[in-house]
Amino acid sequence: MKGRAAKPKSKPEAGPLDDIEPVPARVRQRQRADESWRLWWEPTKAEREAFGFEAVPLDPHRLTWSMRQATALNRKVDDARNGITVRDRGGRTFSRLAAEYRRSPLWTKLREATRRDYDATLRRIEKKWGATQAAAFTKPILREWYETLYRENGKWIAQHDIRVMSVVLGYGELRGWIPANPAVRLRMETPPPRDRVLSWEEFDALCAAAEDLSLAGMRLAIAVAWYQGQRQADVLAARVENFGPDGMWRFLRSKAKAGSAQKAAVMPVHSELAPLIEARRAEAEGEGPLILNAEGAAYLPDNFRTHFAKVRARAARTMPAIRDVQFRDLRRSWAWWAREGGASDRDRADGMGNQSDKDVRLGITYNPASQAGAGRAVEAMRRPVRR
Repeated sequence: MKGRAAKPKSKPEAGPLDDIEPVPARVRQRQRADESWRLWWEPTKAEREAFGFEAVPLDPHRLTWSMRQATALNRKVDDARNGITVRDRGGRTFSRLAAEYRRSPLWTKLREATRRDYDATLRRIEKKWGATQAAAFTKPILREWYETLYRENGKWIAQHDIRVMSVVLGYGELRGWIPANPAVRLRMETPPPRDRVLSWEEFDALCAAAEDLSLAGMRLAIAVAWYQGQRQADVLAARVENFGPDGMWRFLRSKAKAGSAQKAAVMPVHSELAPLIEARRAEAEGEGPLILNAEGAAYLPDNFRTHFAKVRARAARTMPAIRDVQFRDLRRSWAWWAREGGASDRDRADGMGNQSDKDVRLGITYNPASQAGAGRAVEAMRRPVRR
């Protein structure tokens, strides 16, 4: 029996670099098993070890852009070999661009709470990238940094830091410092809305831990957030004189727009919180910050987060589930337990000063599904009685 003739091999498909002349140095291509092509820029082993360069993925479907990126990376290698780095040139660095942004009208238009958050985030970013030229950032570099942040700090911090960086680089594009913002369209994963709700036992454990650590101010802050459902910024900004003898708390919400109905808030103080407020009023002789740190001064946000982490760690010794709790979860827990007590969606939205009864994403955040609520809805269904 004659054997089958060998099937002739098909001619290999041309790679994306086959029609490029000349191809920039260090650019590589390889065909995958599924016949698609991988394209990347790869430094030599010596360049990796001496200067810290790493491989950078390129896009085989955007050859002009990829060749431009490769050429820019090759210039960086040449500069490094000549003893010049992007950190040595001075001029339009990321730190300088961030400083320019802080002085711009765009910065002054941000809400105070947003400015505080951006400022803290930018200081963290500048520790790594501050001396780097703004024009040196590329989409592959920022995508790689996003993936690093994702691995080390989780999706929330990764997305948040890249978005703040994008705001500053976008300002650099408007100023003409860079041709385009490289921090956009990085295909970041959007984190789902957080849905952690504390039990009353977990709340009690946090309060007990704060007392064990002699952090009376933290104990009071936890109670205010739990019983009143307000943001950390508004809890820390509260003053003793904001709590009137009529049992009402009057304050301006940090995130609400000026002139909006939600900006000026008037809330009755919960009956279980009132004794703590009265004790603090007597201690402060009627005026001053409501929440004080261990040194008797008003809390700064960074210091507050550090102390809350200590309280959480102490509480987790006896209740391990508390390890994943964040201070902002107290606000969501207030909304949850208020609903369990019979408060309507509109009432809870009024209490929090938001549109969680209308906005879908806010609704998912502050109105997570409740098995007890579903049970009440099922039992509420009745066959109509004919008369």
